[in-house]
Amino acid sequence: YNLPDPEAVFDLSYYRKNPQPFVELAKELWPGQEGGPRPTLAHSFVRLLDQKKCLLRCYTQNIDGLERLAGVSEDKLVECHGNFHSSSCTNPACRAEATNCKDDILDSKIPQCDKCGSV
Repeated sequence: YNLPDPEAVFDLSYYRKNPQPFVELAKELWPGQEGGPRPTLAHSFVRLLDQKKCLLRCYTQNIDGLERLAGVSEDKLVECHGNFHSSSCTNPACRAEATNCKDDILDSKIPQCDKCGSV
């Protein structure tokens, strides 16, 4: 993808110019897909702590959603760097919820806002 640096794939200004690298990475990382990332024993342990009412919060910097996929209660999750559970338009003047984002990304298409057409 000829990225200027590895972090560019997560940079909003770079995404606006060239969203395809992020789309391809997101497709590989999207939680719950066949052959994709799966919760580990550690994720199951956090779920068990939650079920036993021993978990106050679960902070994660990962965007993979594996805690959610493992069954940790949504009200206990603090996904510091975002998640795949929701998405919105990148246009600050719009900020509509993206309804087709998952389907588009899994089809390797660049999601566009239904309301304003932004990527």
